[in-house]
Amino acid sequence: MSLFSRKAEEEKKAVDAEVVADAPSGDVSDNVGGGRSLYTIIEAPVISEKSHDLSSKHGKYVFRVAKAASKHAIKKAVEEIYKVHVEQVNVSTVPRKRRTIKYDRGFQKSYKKATVTLKAGEHITAFDLA
Repeated sequence: MSLFSRKAEEEKKAVDAEVVADAPSGDVSDNVGGGRSLYTIIEAPVISEKSHDLSSKHGKYVFRVAKAASKHAIKKAVEEIYKVHVEQVNVSTVPRKRRTIKYDRGFQKSYKKATVTLKAGEHITAFDLA
């Protein structure tokens, strides 16, 4: 029996070694512009009353971003996608929330959110509401 378990362990190590060799480096910013899409860093804009007020009054825009994204990667992605100049990037992690649907309890996923400040006088037209 130990012969089979040893063989299984060796096969598992070989597969793990292949996965590690194929995996990208830990930081998403290394892959910006090279092979990885900018849209994997910026997942979606956050549209809410608060984010609309921030954008109209202070030139700040809120995005939902990948959990592995760094501030530098977020800045590069926003500048290249929307053709604007970013001054500052603030990042926060929104914790998971408990949700109940009928009798089934679970959790909403946590996510990372970035607030991007643009240079004075610039704005992103995609956020403009009619």
